[in-house]
Amino acid sequence: METKNLNLEIEQLRADINRFKDRLDKQQIVNKKMMRNAMSGHISFISRRYLIVMLICVLMIPYSIWYFRYMLGLSLAFTVYSIIIFIIAFVYTYLNGKDFIHHKLMGLNLLNMGLRVARAKKWDAEWLKIGIPMVTVWLLWLAYDLFQIGNREMGISFAIGGIIGGIIGGVVGFRTHMKIQKSYQSILDQIEELKQQD
Repeated sequence: METKNLNLEIEQLRADINRFKDRLDKQQIVNKKMMRNAMSGHISFISRRYLIVMLICVLMIPYSIWYFRYMLGLSLAFTVYSIIIFIIAFVYTYLNGKDFIHHKLMGLNLLNMGLRVARAKKWDAEWLKIGIPMVTVWLLWLAYDLFQIGNREMGISFAIGGIIGGIIGGVVGFRTHMKIQKSYQSILDQIEELKQQD
């Protein structure tokens, strides 16, 4: 009789453990879905940023030709340099962002997703080493060209506006850069957490 009761209790404990395991598995599935949704939001934010930058680069090429060359009469070399900057920015942004097309990145396994996000994060940080010197040269060249065409007042105005705009643009750009870097890191942290759950 005691053996029968003991067997019943053991069976009851096994059933309780199995139900608990089922609940735990369901909770982990829900947790993974929630984490993937959070990653999806960060990926969408980064992807939108890349699309906006690429659109601005494309629009600035004809604008540079029209405004710098024909409206202001600046040198052809400066206009070409401006166009080259926008082409480089477009290509760099495209190459770094091509994996952030939502369905492409979310369809990868966690290891590949982590590698691509880590690479994109590094490239985004490296862009500052390229972009800041190019823009500095561009601003100095713009002021020089304006003085060369004999428009001292416009040159001084552009120099002052360039300094103020450069400071404001630098602050906004750095804040955006840091926000993107945090999004990258958040995705990487969530991938690591999902890997540990598997």
